[in-house]
Amino acid sequence: MTIALAIAVPEGLVLAADSRSTYANPKQWPRVASDNACKVFRITDHVGAATFGWAMLSGRTIKSHMAEVARKFKDTRVNDVLPDVIEYFDREYRRHVEANPKDEPPEGATPLGFLVAGYDGNGVGQVYRALIPGGKTPEAEIGTFRPGIIPEGQTDIVWRLIRGYDPRLRLEELPAEAQLVLKASEYQIYFARMALQDAIDFAILLARTTMETQRFTDGILADPGDIPGVGGSVDVAILTLTYGFRWIQRKCLHGETGPSMATLTYEP
Repeated sequence: MTIALAIAVPEGLVLAADSRSTYANPKQWPRVASDNACKVFRITDHVGAATFGWAMLSGRTIKSHMAEVARKFKDTRVNDVLPDVIEYFDREYRRHVEANPKDEPPEGATPLGFLVAGYDGNGVGQVYRALIPGGKTPEAEIGTFRPGIIPEGQTDIVWRLIRGYDPRLRLEELPAEAQLVLKASEYQIYFARMALQDAIDFAILLARTTMETQRFTDGILADPGDIPGVGGSVDVAILTLTYGFRWIQRKCLHGETGPSMATLTYEP
């Protein structure tokens, strides 16, 4: 349970995600495992990623796995890093389900995924959606020359805001006229005109709106009962051609004084 966002505008790329991880206890009740999970990662000086789906793999957090992946790279570009990320997590996923067969999801489900963003050898910012298990290297979906947004995780509130209707609504079951009316309600967002700061603000808005809406709701009337899977702080990073990967805001480790008094800049 997550909200992970990638936004591409001409000036650069934005990655953002919340900090909540959840699990089902032995009674199958949803529980919050942590509001301090790390879901946005620096892989190299020019490549970053945000994760969605499973919070643990083979008894380890995704953060700990990604640190292992990142150790082998120094200043590599996104199209060089992406295949290795997919290969590593495909291998770890297979190892996990072999040891825990009951965790294998139904066919067609995506237990784990990444929004991998960075610059290629031609200086073009690209964002890829890597799904695990998968095995194939995907094509870039958005980028600095193809501005747009990719939301992942619990995206129903994001799509309600943008499209004007819940994504669980089966449009194909509605009359053609009603379909046209609903599709016409989608907001027109000019990502190509956004400055990088606008993209940062938009990512935070979508993450925070998801979080606060879940706080005050419990599913929809047609499907009541839901897990407030989005929570904690929102980590945000950018990637630009000039500066590469840079943190905009992120959690830091702290003691009892709280994060506002923290002086330690160690990345958790």
